Amino acid sequence: MDVVIEVPMSSKVKYEYDESFNCIRLDRILHNSNTFPYNYGFIPNTLSPDGDPIDIFVICEHRLVPGCRVKVNVLGGIETTDEKGLDHKLISVVCKDPDFMHYKDIVELPTAYTHKIMYFLKHYKDGEPGKFINVDNNFYDKEHALKLIKLYTNSNWFIVFSLFFFTYY
Repeated sequence: MDVVIEVPMSSKVKYEYDESFNCIRLDRILHNSNTFPYNYGFIPNTLSPDGDPIDIFVICEHRLVPGCRVKVNVLGGIETTDEKGLDHKLISVVCKDPDFMHYKDIVELPTAYTHKIMYFLKHYKDGEPGKFINVDNNFYDKEHALKLIKLYTNSNWFIVFSLFFFTYY
């Protein structure tokens, strides 16, 4: 699966893809001492309940350039909720990275990696007015992550919206 990198690992600068200009735009600079523990981006042609594409961490030992496409293996994810709503954060490894390409599911990944992601998510919005995040205490596996990708792929978004609309209105 291809993803697009928005933020390189170890950065305090948060970029986001701007569809209207077809480029990477500065979103903000983190208001605390946190840096992104791994590369971070999105899955093209998806739309999650918060109105943005699905977010994804891309684990490798190298800083990847914002805007580049990378083939990854999705391992799992974690559910978060922020000021914009439900916001899943998926976790992946670079398919062509010899240090990580053998990982196939999140349960195989050393816990040091998931601990860094958990800590980052719980604190990266600290100090930012009007921003908050609630992070689930458990990661979910690859199977669940792939179901979410399928559910939130743009061709399926009408079905998701219809279910939400008819359930709540």
